Amino acid sequence: MKKQITMLLAILMTSVAVVALAGLPDPTALTYYTVTVEVSPAGAGTVSPTSSRKLSGTKSMFTATANAGYSFEGWYLGDTQLSTANPYTHTHTANITITARFKAEAAHTVLGFIKADSKGMGSVSVEPTGTATEGGYKYNHGSSVTVTATAYKGHRFDRWEDGAGNTLSTSATYAFTVNDDMAVYAVFSQLPNYKDDLVSFPGAEGWGRFTTGGRMIDDRGAKVYYVTRLDDCTNDNLVEGTLRWAMRTGDDTPRTILFKVSGTIYLTSRLDAAHPNVTIAGQTAPGGGICIGGYPIKLNKPNTIVRHIRFRAGDLQKTSVTALDAENTHHMMFDHCSFTWSMEENLTMYDCDSTTVQWCILGEALYNSRNAKGARAYATQWGGEHGTMHHCLITNCYNRAPRFNGVRTSEDLHADDEFINNVIYNWGKPNSIYGGECYDYRLTTTPDAYCRTYMINNYFRPGPITKEKVTGNRYFVGASYWSAQTTGGVPNWKGAGQWYLSGNKFEVDSKWRPTNSKWNKDVLEKVNADNMYGFVNNSSDRAFDLEELGGSQANYDKYILTSQTLSSGVTIESADDAFRSVTTKAGASLPRYDEVDARLLAEAAGTQDPQFGGDLGKKGIIDTPTDITLQSHDEFSALYEGDKAADNKEVSVTWYPRLQGDSYDCGATDTDGDGLPDSYETATGLNPNDGSDGMQLTESGYSNLEVFLNGVADGTIDMKQYTRHQADATLTAFNAIVAKDGSGNYTTVQAAVNAAPTDGTPYYIFVKAGEYNEHVAIDKSNVHLTGQSRENTIIWDNKTNNDDGGVDKAATINVTGNDVSFDNLTIRNTRTDKQAVALYSKGDRIRITSCNLEGWQDTYRTGKDGQRHIVRNSTISGKTDFIYGAGEVFFDGVTLMLTGQGWIVAPDHQSPRYGYVFNNAIIKSKSGTVSNTHLGRPWGNTPMVSYLNTSVASGVTIAAEGWAEMGGKPKQMAEYNTTDANGNAIDLSQRRTSFGGTASKAVIGKVEADSYKLDYVLRGSDNWDADWQAFILPAPRFLKSEGILGWYDPTGFASCWLVEVDGQATVTTDTSRTDDGKVVVVRPISAYGVLGEPAASDDPTRISTAKRTADVVSRQYFTADGRQVQHLQHGLNLIREFMADGTTNTFKLVVK
Repeated sequence: MKKQITMLLAILMTSVAVVALAGLPDPTALTYYTVTVEVSPAGAGTVSPTSSRKLSGTKSMFTATANAGYSFEGWYLGDTQLSTANPYTHTHTANITITARFKAEAAHTVLGFIKADSKGMGSVSVEPTGTATEGGYKYNHGSSVTVTATAYKGHRFDRWEDGAGNTLSTSATYAFTVNDDMAVYAVFSQLPNYKDDLVSFPGAEGWGRFTTGGRMIDDRGAKVYYVTRLDDCTNDNLVEGTLRWAMRTGDDTPRTILFKVSGTIYLTSRLDAAHPNVTIAGQTAPGGGICIGGYPIKLNKPNTIVRHIRFRAGDLQKTSVTALDAENTHHMMFDHCSFTWSMEENLTMYDCDSTTVQWCILGEALYNSRNAKGARAYATQWGGEHGTMHHCLITNCYNRAPRFNGVRTSEDLHADDEFINNVIYNWGKPNSIYGGECYDYRLTTTPDAYCRTYMINNYFRPGPITKEKVTGNRYFVGASYWSAQTTGGVPNWKGAGQWYLSGNKFEVDSKWRPTNSKWNKDVLEKVNADNMYGFVNNSSDRAFDLEELGGSQANYDKYILTSQTLSSGVTIESADDAFRSVTTKAGASLPRYDEVDARLLAEAAGTQDPQFGGDLGKKGIIDTPTDITLQSHDEFSALYEGDKAADNKEVSVTWYPRLQGDSYDCGATDTDGDGLPDSYETATGLNPNDGSDGMQLTESGYSNLEVFLNGVADGTIDMKQYTRHQADATLTAFNAIVAKDGSGNYTTVQAAVNAAPTDGTPYYIFVKAGEYNEHVAIDKSNVHLTGQSRENTIIWDNKTNNDDGGVDKAATINVTGNDVSFDNLTIRNTRTDKQAVALYSKGDRIRITSCNLEGWQDTYRTGKDGQRHIVRNSTISGKTDFIYGAGEVFFDGVTLMLTGQGWIVAPDHQSPRYGYVFNNAIIKSKSGTVSNTHLGRPWGNTPMVSYLNTSVASGVTIAAEGWAEMGGKPKQMAEYNTTDANGNAIDLSQRRTSFGGTASKAVIGKVEADSYKLDYVLRGSDNWDADWQAFILPAPRFLKSEGILGWYDPTGFASCWLVEVDGQATVTTDTSRTDDGKVVVVRPISAYGVLGEPAASDDPTRISTAKRTADVVSRQYFTADGRQVQHLQHGLNLIREFMADGTTNTFKLVVK
């Protein structure tokens, strides 16, 4: 009925003849009145509306607005005041004219609001705006006005000025009262050192390279948030220190998120970014770094940088999730990240603009997991308007490796996507790499939509699943299309994108190459030489596929680009060079690779085969993280989500790799909270108590904080020196001296040990030259033995394991305390007929430097799992199993002296992280020759041994199989880079790879070998700095002047000295003596009781000719590549001395 009335009224008002309908009133009988509004005096203000015609009895509302110089007085009909209300509601009863009356007021002009030389640097908002006049606004006297200044990118707001240049305020928001004519101008300036074309960090490339992340880009400054805990919270109850809090608290001010904790952060719900302008710097974490598990992170806010983070969602959730989701955003940079173990894609990233994914690992997605969509194992769905993916490893994924998103919605309309220098390994379908379509006919509002994908110099390496499943066609890419049907039902193909392919390469000689003809070497070489080979004639050998569209000249002309239309300028390597780069550098490498990423790189590089699989039955494609066997793992509780709520339960999670060093107190000390460690600020001239200097931009354009973060990422700054807080020792004299001739405090070593305190206070014992025939039991902690002479200070005995109650009592030295060390002496068991131990060490943090451990069988028995030992610059001799036991033991630069044909090691680890690691060992024969000896044999359980960079001396041959059986099932018995005495690689192809039917890899690659560094093996959650505690200081230098022989330590780390004259030894802190012509041998002693290299006063190379005119106040230490470190490093050091007289002295020092 209402609709009928409305229609009739519309007809009446447009003068169309009206036909009365039965039951409705005649519209011509309705009465309308018009109200017209005038302004008095003219120009005093405005009214809205100025007239209104409505049905009699209905109402209209009128509003009056005074111009500056007037105020509203009221509504009048003639001289009769109708109302003073504003707005005013009037009832239509007649055709009338009413007047909005204004009265004059005092008014002033406010000129402004941006100073001429600041235009283009910012904007100003004014509330209220007043009446516009030339150069500003007019306001009534007494009006309150607020102005707010906002700086543009690269600029800052400085102050408000009046017309004479006087400062009114320095606050961006300024409120004032208008009592006279005045001027208010915003003054802006450029941010000092701001560079608009600065890349995210050195090495950032691709379309996302100008992402600024947490950098200060305007006068909002920048903030730092520290993640200090591994647990999660909720969006409604943010807990300080959690990652969720760091990402969601506060406002949009640029922020940098740093880490004072390492380990797996297990999210209990999806973490959505709440703010743009974020840098997440995973390289700052201590220990093994950061992994994010559980639910995904969704980064849908622009301008975000993420570096050195692992994303592993897992499958405890009922919902199928991606590891990381980045959609509908722009300016994103992902560098050296790892995306694995997802039920959906590992990385979902599309409908974006200006993005880069570089040097990342995307792999080992979950296949037959808990995804309601079924089997997946997808690497990534990726794309955007301008996107770059370069130098990434895409590995062990069945499909979407990647799926190029293409142009399919109105979010992405003009796609130029670069896929350059990536390595694709072990993919599962002929068209696992597909997509890139363009639905241009569906995007009617954007008829010029296009999708252009550039695939350049990528390396395709088959794996086990490739060999099994890609048995028919094999393509660099299967280009997708969309079929639209006309009304006549005839196909109209309009959905394919455009493609440029160049330099992409299938590995020709892979052992995983399928055996069908399309994988023949000659065919592969043809498509490698010309990526479009066979397309025009639609050959079955082609490597580019357009599905049913097929290959033809017409389709070539339409869909194939002959050059890259638009480029970000990314640096491009050959496919072969990219393979070597990616398989050694991709992924979250800082603070170190974890064992999952190290394994994935090794598999892709070909140094080991894929080890794990699931229901698909092929190695490399897993269903769940529990299909993986780890060497060590984190452990925490998490919620398993069942199909029904009643099935939910807490489970113990043990399938995330151990990220060592995850105690909360090992982050960098940062007093002022600007992201820079205090010691770094002090060393670089910044103020550790000034929280603003971290954000300040340097001449490079990067902030001081960014300079630090970039240095950590590129290796010029060693983050470990700022994430350790272990107090240094302070040895200045030995607590006890043992001398066979009675010249010391004790004549036996055991007596000196017995005198050590029982509370763990460090106790240093100096043992003079001599032979000490005794059994020594060290059952106290922090006992340290230092010998006068490695060859002439000998502690020996001759008991076997069957004597006196077993190994504990038979071993020449038996250690059960922690933090025990031996330096510069010989520990010997003289028996050569039975098991006879020289040293049995069952404590943690045991140090052995510059020692000889001598025996025949079972010379050195190590401790139990979890106990850590370092053995450096020492010789261990024997014939049979002369190193055996368990524990995490790092042998650094040791000599393994064979006294006959036999077996070197016989470990019996139960659950090692690294087990025995030999680095730079030399295998020699005491007699000069020995043949067919073995590296070792597995005594029992699941032992682990790795020989890295081992040299086999002339006259020694290792059995071709390398290892022998003994009953154990090794976790690993492997080698890397074993050479002969001339540096030639030894053939390892026949090394044993099975023990009692259990497989064990025999050879590891460089990436995995690099993950067995001393610091990784031994540091532990207590941050034990084994390398520094066992450091052997370089020899001192002598100064001769006016009958005085002086010596000085060029490093600054000597705590005291061992001085020998005529065979008599003295430990002293003195640095000079009378020069009586006798030969003086001086050795520095470190704070940990380790003897340094000797210097003799008759050696002319040790006499300094430089004059030292002042004392040294402080020193700085740098590596050869300019990286500042906390103390000496092995190799070339650059040392800068700051002298008391204000001068500086810089020199080079090489340390073994």
